[in-house]
Amino acid sequence: MTEQTSRARLLHAAARLFAELGYDQTTSTLIAGAAGVPVEEIASEFGGRRALYLAVYQEAQSHDLQLVSDHMRPGFTRDDYHRLIDDYIDSIEGSPYLAALWIQRWMNDATDIRDVEQSYAKPQTERLIPALAAIARDGVDAELTLLTLVWTIQMHTVAGSPLGTPGGGPRERARFRAHVHTLVDALFV
Repeated sequence: MTEQTSRARLLHAAARLFAELGYDQTTSTLIAGAAGVPVEEIASEFGGRRALYLAVYQEAQSHDLQLVSDHMRPGFTRDDYHRLIDDYIDSIEGSPYLAALWIQRWMNDATDIRDVEQSYAKPQTERLIPALAAIARDGVDAELTLLTLVWTIQMHTVAGSPLGTPGGGPRERARFRAHVHTLVDALFV
C-alpha cells in the first residue's frame, strides 16, 4: 500500500468514525481496522489520533472554503447566496458525515482539543459575513443568521425534521430546501 493510499484510507475511515461515534469513543485500533491498515500507520502518517482528528477537520474545511470561494464575487447578491445555499445543501446531503462531525463537536466531543472551530470553521465564516452583511435586511445579524442556517442544514441532513425521519425522502428534502430559501428571502435583500 502506498503512503498516499494509506493516508487517504485513514482520513476516510477516521472521518466517518468520528462522525458516527465521536472522537472520544473512536480508538486508533477502530480507525486502523476500518482503513485496513496497521494501527502504527496512524502515528506514521499523522503523528497520532489527535493529529488525525485535526486533519479530518482540515480536509472538511478545504472543501467548505472551496465552496465559499466558488460563490464569492464582488457585488455578492441574494441570488448568489441562494446558489451557495443550494450547493451547500447538495454537498452536505452527499456527504452527511461532514455535518455529523460538527454535530459531534457541538455535543461536547473532544473537549480537550481546543480551537477546532477557530481553525476550521471561522475562516470561511469570516469570509462570508461581510458579503451577507451587505445584503442583510435592517436588524438582521449576518453572523448569527449564517450560523443558524448552517446548523439547520446540518441538523436536517443528519436528523431530518423533528416530525420526520433522518434525511427524509425526496419530498421532505425538497420541502426543506424551499423553506431555507424562504428564510433567505425574508432575511436578505
